[in-house]
Amino acid sequence: MNNQSIKHFCDWLSSTRLSNVFATTGWVVPVTQVFHILAICALFGAAVLFNLYVLRGLNRERPSTEVAARLLPWIWWSLPILLGTGIILTITEPARELMSYTFRYKMLLILAAMTVTAILQAVVTRDVKRARPGLSRLLALAALVLWFGVVAAGRLIAYDTTAMAY
Repeated sequence: MNNQSIKHFCDWLSSTRLSNVFATTGWVVPVTQVFHILAICALFGAAVLFNLYVLRGLNRERPSTEVAARLLPWIWWSLPILLGTGIILTITEPARELMSYTFRYKMLLILAAMTVTAILQAVVTRDVKRARPGLSRLLALAALVLWFGVVAAGRLIAYDTTAMAY
């Protein structure tokens, strides 16, 4: 999809009744942002704790399956909340999001972080005797860097001037 097509879509979306209701109702954006930020905190907190656990080495006091069972649901359950709140925020200001290169990078980083996290989950929760600590640590480091990138890109969207060029 080229930028002109995205621009037309943004123009159409911003002219919809739903976009206008979201933009003009004073409480929609702040409440949505609160839930978005809380979900970011839950996801990021769990991701940092889990990946640091893996980086420090598996099979210490707590089995990796126990740690994964406690922390990984926070990541996976936060994602639908982030998707829903993100859609509302995008409908409210489509051009600010969809025309921003930083937003596009953020979406790619999310896909990469989810993929690496899913692979790490599979590696860590399988048979402990066959666990590969080197691979686990590499995946944990990659996941940590990717989730940091997602948070940074999300914050930088507000300062991205590429969306203003359209």
